[in-house]
Amino acid sequence: MGMMQLTRQIILLNFLLIIPVNGFLDYDIIDGYFKHRHIHYASIIGCFSTRKEQLRILKRFIMKPMTSIFDLNKIIVKNVFRTSLQLGIVVDGDCEGVKQLLEISGHHNYFNENYHWLVLTLKGNITYIFENVRMYINADIQIVFPESVINYTVLEVYNPAHGRGGSVKFHKVGFYNSYHKYKFKAQRRCKYWIRRNMTGVTLRSLIVLPIHFEGRLLDYLNKEDQREINTFNRFNYNLISSCQRYYNFS
Repeated sequence: MGMMQLTRQIILLNFLLIIPVNGFLDYDIIDGYFKHRHIHYASIIGCFSTRKEQLRILKRFIMKPMTSIFDLNKIIVKNVFRTSLQLGIVVDGDCEGVKQLLEISGHHNYFNENYHWLVLTLKGNITYIFENVRMYINADIQIVFPESVINYTVLEVYNPAHGRGGSVKFHKVGFYNSYHKYKFKAQRRCKYWIRRNMTGVTLRSLIVLPIHFEGRLLDYLNKEDQREINTFNRFNYNLISSCQRYYNFS
């Protein structure tokens, strides 16, 4: 029981204690991602068996003074995200403990428009690390892994609504290689258009009508008559209904 309590305290303090395992951090892929996304402030998280390995990565980014290198074995999560700026987060997906990092990050809402995540892996499939991770339709996460000797596949990851019937979604958005760098699908639309199908998601909305009305509730809310009565309440209903039809949630 004492050990379980200690583990719980460590998680609540956002402190990760990880067994060192060498992973995958490719300078060219990371640098290309920064340039493509116009990222000037970044945190790179890897697993380093020695201080020398961490310094080697740091030297590659010495010309990028706004880039910090963190060891996943010793990281305090809140220190990584302590900024109000747009921040690139690069994670070595092959490190032990990366799933725990993602779960804690989701708990603190670090998967939003302010944080641009790049997860690198040499494994063909690490989708399991995103199971039970709290993220939503606005998540900005890309996974890069080798498709062949020279090409890397780029996937996007999101969840339409964690805890509301949504499930983790993955879809291919492009590829990377040393010649073309990042290449994405020709007609790349707004991510909310691509992610608009929220089938299975259930959202709740409350409508209060302070002024008495006659007839059935739904008929009254949909009627165009006397819009000056219960105006904003009826407008809210129609707005939510439009979103429901567009995103296909229930």
